[in-house]
Amino acid sequence: MATEHFRFEIDHSRRFLKIILDGIWTRETVDLYREAVRKTVRDMAMRGVPLTEVAVLIDTRALPVQSRDVADYYAESPLYPAADPRRIATLVVSRLVGIQVRRVGTGVREIFENEQEAIDWLFAP
Repeated sequence: MATEHFRFEIDHSRRFLKIILDGIWTRETVDLYREAVRKTVRDMAMRGVPLTEVAVLIDTRALPVQSRDVADYYAESPLYPAADPRRIATLVVSRLVGIQVRRVGTGVREIFENEQEAIDWLFAP
């Protein structure tokens, strides 16, 4: 699934969901994103991959720092209301973005600047 500011890459066999984010978001973008994530999670569960077994990599390297209004709106409600993924890694381009991700991130577990390190952590026992 892809939209103007986010897209998903799903690997059911590895129980892996990669989310790529970019652009300047609005509250409407946040609402569309929340619904798309929830739909994707439901679809994965219907294929026998429950969220609690999914490793999620959120790639924010093309996502600039967002307005305070959008960041606060994003933080208002959990992205995964029923359960949390097994592990969540967020890929950032800079420490500044990492700070914002930690402030507004729902369920953020670890932040990385290197994709391979993030993937290694996601799939570590």
